[in-house]
Amino acid sequence: MAGINNISNMSQAKINPNESVKSSGGDEIENVNLTMLHLCKLFEEYINLKKILSENER
Repeated sequence: MAGINNISNMSQAKINPNESVKSSGGDEIENVNLTMLHLCKLFEEYINLKKILSENER
């Protein structure tokens, strides 16, 4: 369960896409930031689905 709590905390991190991804250029740091933003959104969806499943089991 501790792992799920860590994922939940990660999904709540606020990332400003304007700062992390610039429209011009494509260097590695910008790509990493975009990937991290995408992963945070996926974790957020996972946590939400997990909550929905837990509520449905009750």
